[in-house]
Amino acid sequence: MVGVVRRWGRQRGSMAVEVVLLAPVLIAMMMLVVGLGRYVDRSGDVDAIARDAVRAASLQRTMGDALEAANTIIDRSTPAGTTCQNVSSFGGSFASGEEITLQVRCEVSFDGLGFIGLPGGATMVGESSAPIDTLRRTS
Repeated sequence: MVGVVRRWGRQRGSMAVEVVLLAPVLIAMMMLVVGLGRYVDRSGDVDAIARDAVRAASLQRTMGDALEAANTIIDRSTPAGTTCQNVSSFGGSFASGEEITLQVRCEVSFDGLGFIGLPGGATMVGESSAPIDTLRRTS
């Protein structure tokens, strides 16, 4: 019994050392997961903005109305911490039966996550396409 006590006595404090060494690593891993989660979430937001904007534009009759509808959707859908540029043109021709493509460029802020090494922000681009109905008259 005396030998058992001595063996345990030599390891006294080793658990505290392990916790002190592993705690910062575990916290860094958690913050990395949070940062990656925020990046994926904002990337999905930018793609959704592009999809909604091009869909709203495809329902309009004129190019001017389409640009106005797309920019309205972009302004209303942009989440906090994100700044998106208004679009000024579409890819493709705005004619019945054609497909238009919209590209939305947004600056996303990662404020609050700089201490884990993420940059202050990133530029994300969302792109989406939508057909113009063949029976819709456009001008």
